[in-house]
Amino acid sequence: VVSCLDLSRKTVHRIWLNFMFACIYNLMGIPIAAGILAPFGISMQPWMGSAAMALSSVSVVCSSLCLKFYRKKGREDLETEEYKTAQNAAFLASNIQMAENDSVVIPIGRKKSKSENSGLKAIKTHLNISKRAFLNK
Repeated sequence: VVSCLDLSRKTVHRIWLNFMFACIYNLMGIPIAAGILAPFGISMQPWMGSAAMALSSVSVVCSSLCLKFYRKKGREDLETEEYKTAQNAAFLASNIQMAENDSVVIPIGRKKSKSENSGLKAIKTHLNISKRAFLNK
């Protein structure tokens, strides 16, 4: 899905590039073909106009063929810092959930030791910091 979205962005960019090229080409070519430079001794023959239009079409097609060189992004390109932060947050959340589920197994009457309480607090604190860092980006 990510590669499809990236390819569609590249395609839309190429369409805009072709459109802009065609507009500039026609804005310059039509007045010249109409004879705006005739007072200066520069005029176009009909075959020159048809050759210019054919060249315009060929250049747009060649530009579009550049999409054949598209290569989809690899895994290392897709794993951004935001993605890694979200993965770490999900991993920590699953660890906290497992730790909280493990605490249910402790028999009634037995209290958690200080090391168990401090370890759980450290995981929760780290998860809160990771969530804040992720949401602030």
